[in-house]
Amino acid sequence: MEVCIYRPGALGDLLVTLPILQWLLEAKGARITLIASPDWEPVAKGMAHRFVSCEDRTLLPLFSGHPLDLASSPQWICEGGFQFAFLLLRNQDQALEDAFRWISSEVFWIQSRP
Repeated sequence: MEVCIYRPGALGDLLVTLPILQWLLEAKGARITLIASPDWEPVAKGMAHRFVSCEDRTLLPLFSGHPLDLASSPQWICEGGFQFAFLLLRNQDQALEDAFRWISSEVFWIQSRP
């Protein structure tokens, strides 16, 4: 199962996200692509198969409303896209959800609290 998790924010946000990453890895055998602050990479090491900085320029189409071409997609997108994408955000962003549907079969917004 290929899973993409988008979790921008501070270190505390990552720490409360680690249990779900651990569960997905252990219970579901998921291959996780984590999109988060570049500062989180050392902390998230071992919890995700791929780590993508939320500052990575290849993310721009997702935020600009342009579809991604999976045939020539950025390296961080798994072949064929993701089965699930989880957007852990304080406020729901319909445009971002729609954009993630270009690369994922199912997209879920999970409200996070600061």
